[in-house]
Amino acid sequence: MIHDNGVTIAQIRVPPDTNEITQVKALLDPVTAREGERVVVTMDAAHTQRDTATYLAATRGFDYIMNTKGNQPTLLLAVSKKAVSLIMDTPGHIVRERAHGRINQWETWITTADGIDFPHAQQIGCIRRQVFGLDQVRISREYAWILTSAPPSNMTATDLHERVRAHWGIENKSHYVRDTTWREDAHHINIGNAPQVMGGVRRVPRSGVAACSPRWRAR
Repeated sequence: MIHDNGVTIAQIRVPPDTNEITQVKALLDPVTAREGERVVVTMDAAHTQRDTATYLAATRGFDYIMNTKGNQPTLLLAVSKKAVSLIMDTPGHIVRERAHGRINQWETWITTADGIDFPHAQQIGCIRRQVFGLDQVRISREYAWILTSAPPSNMTATDLHERVRAHWGIENKSHYVRDTTWREDAHHINIGNAPQVMGGVRRVPRSGVAACSPRWRAR
């Protein structure tokens, strides 16, 4: 999905004998960059894989933004250990917004990926999201630990914040519509090519592009 427009440009069917992690190449092989533009691919933590990083950065010349979570415990420890010292300093970027009876605040730090053993990683980042009530009492706090192949000249703290937030636009611009408006999870169409056909039909009103799968969550 293209972040700014919320348009789905590619979808594929995940074969029954594998999972979506193996399908990144098949999904992105047809995607090309316009002349003079740099493609940045954002993805869920499940796709934080060495082979995927090599494919994106070395084979395609794309930049990646990857989340590190518990599915990669050694990598998560290395990134968080290096980034945790950052949060003692002033964030490189801060956004504070009021909505839905609460206040959301995002603070973003970014630094070099020196010492991090991951293909083509040039920077690591930390995004701290805090939620406050209107009385300024904090309700929650969470951290995102991030890897990117983009150099400092192409990825600042501001850029990182904007791209990570835009990544989750797929939830309200695509998944919410399909889950709530179309009630896709309640459908029982699961034989042959029917799921693919219906997935394409549900995509047309949103983007004018027929998709190939009702549930592949491409980011």
